[in-house]
Amino acid sequence: MTDAHRVAIVAHRFDSPGGIQTCFIELIAGLNEMGIVPETVWDEPQDWDAIGRPQVRTTFSSGRLMISSERLRALPLRLSKRLWLLSVRAARLSLDQFDFVYSFEPGVRMPAGVPNLCYVCGPPYLRIPREMIDTSYFGLNGTRKRLRELTTPAMGPDPNSRYVILGDWMMELWFQKFGFKPDVVWPPARSRSLPSPPHDRSGFLFFSRLTPYKRAEAMLALANASPQLKVTIAGVAQDDIYLLHLREQIRNGNLSNVEIVENPTEEQVATLLTSHEFFVYPARWEHFGIVTVEAIQAGLLPLVHDTGGQKEIVPVAELRFQSDDDLIACAKRLMDMPVQKRQQLVLSLQHHVQRGSAANYRREMLRPLQLLMDRE
Repeated sequence: MTDAHRVAIVAHRFDSPGGIQTCFIELIAGLNEMGIVPETVWDEPQDWDAIGRPQVRTTFSSGRLMISSERLRALPLRLSKRLWLLSVRAARLSLDQFDFVYSFEPGVRMPAGVPNLCYVCGPPYLRIPREMIDTSYFGLNGTRKRLRELTTPAMGPDPNSRYVILGDWMMELWFQKFGFKPDVVWPPARSRSLPSPPHDRSGFLFFSRLTPYKRAEAMLALANASPQLKVTIAGVAQDDIYLLHLREQIRNGNLSNVEIVENPTEEQVATLLTSHEFFVYPARWEHFGIVTVEAIQAGLLPLVHDTGGQKEIVPVAELRFQSDDDLIACAKRLMDMPVQKRQQLVLSLQHHVQRGSAANYRREMLRPLQLLMDRE
């Protein structure tokens, strides 16, 4: 199979770097290495500048959604999210013209007879049980929470689609709902060129999107309990009100040991990952959280919330916490731990997260296409 054979990648237009974006880019890079220039398929082309202008080769094939992406973006967020899944389900993308289709939008129906692989990246395509949803920031009462759940469409499996899913926890949720277990393919950690870490690396790092769901404010509790610690909150700013609230808390608490790095460059990210010793990921019921894998690969010892996909990334119970008070206690135990034991934990975790390497992801995602090529 060469450029004479058409390979499609179905994916919406991304507006920032992130985990699914890395999945998308690494798949294209792997196809390019095979001599294939895939066609990205949606109702609008990718904004390559928004995801860092990666050095990959693609073309674009236009399709139609029931409601265009442009119109959906103009709607209030709560409404657009509900309409999104319905619109995607009714998409007309002319996928029957391709020899193989990859999809990062598993709600899209596949035409019969077209080989495909649909990567389930997260909850939008799988209704999460209510007790697993952290609604503390939504400001919803019980009745409105129930209404939200009932009016959010859930996807049923498409009989013509072959699914893989990003983690064991999400796979179990899928199995509970649909009765079969898709293969698990961990997403790839983003490849970065990292400087050599300094001998005195120290402090606690939060690195994720700066939104309420990610719970960066847990770092402030840690900073308040241990003012001698360096605490850094870094990430893409996606909620100006939340970011303002964080800054107000820092100012009102006189937390001079806290630094916020808003929208860091790749060079800044590399420096943050190598200058800190510990990584904290406080989001509850995170469906995966590939940034924790990236932090471990960079040599940081993680502390993560004891829920969701983070438990499969960090299987060591003493490195997981259930509350902000528990986080503070865990951090103290780590700092009291002999340096050699901390280093051994990092090495053990680095071995464990090899499932999240770019090489492993490419191999697993390209395998069905390679098998198809070998049969020709």
